[in-house]
Amino acid sequence: EYVFNTTLTEYISLAALSESKVIIAYQDYGSSQYGRAIIADISGTEITFGSEYVFNTTLTEYISLAALSESKVIIAYQDYGSSQYGRAIIADISGTEITFGSEYVFNTANTGITSIQAFSQSRFFISYQDKASNNNYGTAVVGSVPEPLPAEAPSGAEEGEPEPEPEPEPEPEPQPEPETTIIDGELIRNSSASDMAKFDIYIVKLINDKKFKRLILSPHVFESYEHLDWNDVREVDEETMNSYVFSDLARAIGDLKVYKLGASGDTGTKQWLNITAEEFESQGYDSDAIYEINSTDRGAYVIGADITA
Repeated sequence: EYVFNTTLTEYISLAALSESKVIIAYQDYGSSQYGRAIIADISGTEITFGSEYVFNTTLTEYISLAALSESKVIIAYQDYGSSQYGRAIIADISGTEITFGSEYVFNTANTGITSIQAFSQSRFFISYQDKASNNNYGTAVVGSVPEPLPAEAPSGAEEGEPEPEPEPEPEPEPQPEPETTIIDGELIRNSSASDMAKFDIYIVKLINDKKFKRLILSPHVFESYEHLDWNDVREVDEETMNSYVFSDLARAIGDLKVYKLGASGDTGTKQWLNITAEEFESQGYDSDAIYEINSTDRGAYVIGADITA
């Protein structure tokens, strides 16, 4: 047995490039859950590996790859860190080195179990679970990789004459600034944040001039709210994110008990504020910061010690 990744490894897919070379793509769970790829060279029963290369710098799931040729593969995956869209990327291989092109979206919704197969060096077929926009149906799409056009000699150039200078490209017109207004109940995330914070999604609460944000604990909790949609998550910068006051206060629908919530990854603890209204205010709590949550959300937190005066 030969180890190709020394941390928890999931969503593994591979393709043979030749009789002695394989490419492996996987989720490197132990390293920010990034999508990575590595080349394996085989000699007899011995395997040697090249360096690991990252093809997606966010949480990556449902990885599948297919070889287009001995030096080119296509990788399809769920880009969990970017609205869980289905994306694909081309990898070029030279020896044990891998370089990647741009990412392309093949499904603009939450994309589940993914499988890809190549027809030829330029055509492929992706099947997947369309979790958000098509009722979890099995869905498929055909894609193509355009062949590069051969270089043509400039018209009118005689042999031995210098080629004419290319005309300068026109300056691109300035694009309008994106709309930054965020309304009550919207979902926000800063994917440029450090470590696992880049995956945190918050729901906004606006009361008069007060601006709150509350962390949604996990994907399971997110999907328990039928009105929430992964496609509605807004990307914001650090300054915008920090302009909202973090709220850790919540009560379940139909329950008067207010809890203080604490998160640790996809789990958390809830502590009942077993105090009077006067004690609530004297200890600096703000009733406007209390979010109303459903029973699934409340149940995702284990019970901790009551908070008393």
